Amino acid sequence: MIKMFQHIIKYRFRIMLRDKVMLFWTLLFPLVLATFFHLAFSNLTSEEQLKPTEIAVVMMEKNSYNTSFIDVLELLSKKGEGQLFITRQVSSTSQAKQLLEDNKITGYYVLTDTIQVVVKVNGLAQTIMKSVADQFDRQATMVEQVMMVHPESLATSIEQVVLKSQNHLVHQNKDHTDYTVMFFYTLIGMVCVYTGFFGISAIQVTEANQSTKGARMAISPTNHMNVLLASLLAGCCVQYVEILILLAYIVLILGVSFGSQLLPILLLTFVGCFAGMALGIFVGACNRKGENTKVGILLAVAMTCSFFAGMMALDVKLIIAEYVPILEYFNPVTMVTNALYALYYYPTLDRYFVNVLGLVMFTGVFMTLSYYFIRRKQYDSI
Repeated sequence: MIKMFQHIIKYRFRIMLRDKVMLFWTLLFPLVLATFFHLAFSNLTSEEQLKPTEIAVVMMEKNSYNTSFIDVLELLSKKGEGQLFITRQVSSTSQAKQLLEDNKITGYYVLTDTIQVVVKVNGLAQTIMKSVADQFDRQATMVEQVMMVHPESLATSIEQVVLKSQNHLVHQNKDHTDYTVMFFYTLIGMVCVYTGFFGISAIQVTEANQSTKGARMAISPTNHMNVLLASLLAGCCVQYVEILILLAYIVLILGVSFGSQLLPILLLTFVGCFAGMALGIFVGACNRKGENTKVGILLAVAMTCSFFAGMMALDVKLIIAEYVPILEYFNPVTMVTNALYALYYYPTLDRYFVNVLGLVMFTGVFMTLSYYFIRRKQYDSI
């Protein structure tokens, strides 16, 4: 029995590896799509890095407070990696206002006894301008109070303020969120669903009412269930190897980071393969259409799931997560994507295991439904 099972698996392996159409959809197409993603998004994040903002400053009153703020702006305008501003000093508010109307600057400061921020629209650069002014005002107030009460502690207080600011900047820089990796996450999820192609093929060769191959298999002395299990196991193994090839290509060749937690990623893709296989078995067993029609149905389902997972537009995934989050647990591509996202961005594995459990339940539901369609079939003639 064991030797026969091994022989069937070997036989199914050879058939699958010779199926050029199947190998195209499950291996070559994802590799090409990953390459296109890389070409489209490789320079996207670098182009969106924070660029120095052009501003103007008008000093209406000359005092130590305003002079110190000018010194801070000069420091923040110093060319280098940490440059925030490109600062112009103008003599009047009318001149600064004209520059703002001509869109030559993002905003300007008016220095009187306070710091006034003038902008035309709201945005990230304008928020940074306001934040710099507010932080300077808080620190200047603190230094003034220290000078009045404990002048001997002035140097220590300034040093503490500087250290806190530096620590805050270091902490923020560690949050290197790159949303473009989500496209690659959805690609992995889509390829997991593509395991269903092998599930359809397994149903076609084992069910007598699906194909002539199935009819011949039904009258052969070989156990029907052994052939089905061997076909499913072979299909999962082939697809899992193809996913490993895709992961290696994305990480090692394209340079996309999936984090350092290799074992959870391998477990996730393994479970994802079984979820895709379960979906394919269901599509193959629930109707008597031709194999090409069933492949088209599964392909349409995979593309729809990928769309809702954010492959074509990340906003779609965000809308679903906000308004109908329950749908995420009916979409295997979304569950794979969310699990990979949780591994990369969250310090714990809670969200990861929630999605892995969702994939296991998805597999169980569709395997149960498939069993309902294929159990104890009787045929009048074969």
